[in-house]
Amino acid sequence: MSNPQFYLYRASGEQGDILNISHKPELDLNFYAKTYGFTSLEILSPKMPVAKALAMLSNSSFKVNYPPSALRPNKSPYAFKPGTCLTAENIKSAKVEINLPGRFPGPGEYEVSRVHQFLAGRILLWEEIEDRVDYGSQLALEDPLASVSGPASGLLDHRWPLLDILQVLYLTGSARLMPGISYTANGGLVCNRCGQDKAIIRVGCPDCGEECYQCEECLSMGASRTCTPLWAFPGDCAQVVVGKHASAENHLELEKVTQDASEITIAGPGKLIRAQLSFPLTQAQRAAAKQVLETVVSEQGLRVLVWAACGAGKTEVSFGAIAYTLRKGGKVLFAIPRRDVVRELEPRLKQAFPDIKIISLYGGSEDKYVEGELVLATTHQVIRYCRNFDLVILDEVDAFPYRDSAMLHFAVERARRPEGKLVLMTATPEEKLLQEARSVGGGTVLVTIPARHHGFPLPEPEIVVDKKIRVPRAGSISLPKQVLELIYSSVVADGCQLFLFVPQVALAQRVAEYLREMPAAEPYGSEWSAEPYGSEWSAEPYRQGWSSEPYRLDWERGIHFVHARDQHRDRKIQAFKDRKFPVLVSTSIMERGITVSRCNVLVLMANRDQVFDAGTLVQMAGRAGRTTDYPEGRVWFVGDGISPAMKIAVQKIREMNTEAERRGYLVR
Repeated sequence: MSNPQFYLYRASGEQGDILNISHKPELDLNFYAKTYGFTSLEILSPKMPVAKALAMLSNSSFKVNYPPSALRPNKSPYAFKPGTCLTAENIKSAKVEINLPGRFPGPGEYEVSRVHQFLAGRILLWEEIEDRVDYGSQLALEDPLASVSGPASGLLDHRWPLLDILQVLYLTGSARLMPGISYTANGGLVCNRCGQDKAIIRVGCPDCGEECYQCEECLSMGASRTCTPLWAFPGDCAQVVVGKHASAENHLELEKVTQDASEITIAGPGKLIRAQLSFPLTQAQRAAAKQVLETVVSEQGLRVLVWAACGAGKTEVSFGAIAYTLRKGGKVLFAIPRRDVVRELEPRLKQAFPDIKIISLYGGSEDKYVEGELVLATTHQVIRYCRNFDLVILDEVDAFPYRDSAMLHFAVERARRPEGKLVLMTATPEEKLLQEARSVGGGTVLVTIPARHHGFPLPEPEIVVDKKIRVPRAGSISLPKQVLELIYSSVVADGCQLFLFVPQVALAQRVAEYLREMPAAEPYGSEWSAEPYGSEWSAEPYRQGWSSEPYRLDWERGIHFVHARDQHRDRKIQAFKDRKFPVLVSTSIMERGITVSRCNVLVLMANRDQVFDAGTLVQMAGRAGRTTDYPEGRVWFVGDGISPAMKIAVQKIREMNTEAERRGYLVR
């Protein structure tokens, strides 16, 4: 079905006039006749796309006297063209009189309320609403109680088109109608779906048959155009906001159940929620979890910044706040910029909250239309929510693509209810965010987790300067003896795997190939796969399927590379985690989201600050020393100079270690 179009009209009665838009004016007249006793309606324009109709509504020069109890239409704040006004002179030819009060019954209350319930908390394009309601109708048909609780046709009584029901929701103020793309007062364009005004282009539209404007920024989520109606159904319209009635009785209780399992139990009145963990929280985690929960319960402060050392276990610190919100009947969003982390975190959350409906949303997810109490989603998927969540937890707030995307910031903020709480979690917060959290009255509460679970300090990077290190423009590459000795010592002397980070995609392959061809260096033995691992580095029977072009993988040498465009990336990463080879040369794609039990880190050309900023360097260093069997780890920042980012990264890691020692979290 193509996008619907709308008339501009004026409804009149003894109490006053109402100016609005509708795809079916007689439906609106019937609503106004029942509500205000109106008796007539004038159509003031031909049918037109929604952006133009709302722009004309906003710019109309008609003086309209609204009845005292009338809900004014939610006019678009954006104008069609500067100075363009709808006047009595230029619309006479389109003027039509309609007098049908009482003769045109509208959709029943059951259909309207059920559709509203199914769409609440969402902001959706017209075609998305059609798909979602159709899915809901199929669910209702499968419900054995459907014939008792309502029409057997599912969500809808098919005497009334879906568009009629949406119009009634719009007239009652339960939904807001907007165009996907609006005209601004200064003649510009803005996407109401993602909030940005940059990547908007003119296209030949297959729906309206005319030239339209389309947003390229959120195109992957469906086309938002000037002719595309966009409906918002704020989720806080009919539900109590969690946190309003918090009392001092609500508290976090951490109880050790067995030697290797814990529970987070939320006490107090209401539904009892337990978060089941497979390990006990550390002292640092317990203190942070208590502070996060107290902030969520409190009416003061809407944001919490959790600044955690890499590998400190920040995810579990939010479980108390999640349990509290769920117990109060609220909804929780756990948003993460990257799809792979969503898929990795899903089983952990389901294990922790086995009695809670949890859904995961990412590109290709099967949960697209499913409702959940706890929603785990990539930040891109959040774009379809509107004031739906009482608690929003945003993990890896510093990570791409969220960090640099105004669209995703806009979407996450819109998904939160006006009085809902926001928890930001990161190991590398931006300085602006830290300053706000540290300032008095800044509106953000700072919570730190400075120590890892094993109680050892974070490995502090050693800065190695060698003037012979250069970024070659083309051809072969060579590494100085000092760098080779660090690599050899990590793999052979320390018996550790090694993350070797480089600043460019092309360098990943060139460095790996160069190292494969290097002869073994004394005194480290004759092969890269020397003791203590011996044949453990061999990839058999993994060779088959890995040695395809263009990678020419050499398993005996045990050195491989990975980058974002690598089609074998997932298999390489898994093989590295399974200890099938010792050295992985990588771009910054591996800076987070992976734990290898016994590994060191070397950042080559670390002073290339246009690629390696301080946050990236901290994350890379955070790959080392994460596990109990090798908590020390070793990290080298290697370059032909020292960048400010290198100094800041080392300083941040030292700050965490100093704080951990001051608070008594370190075991040595």
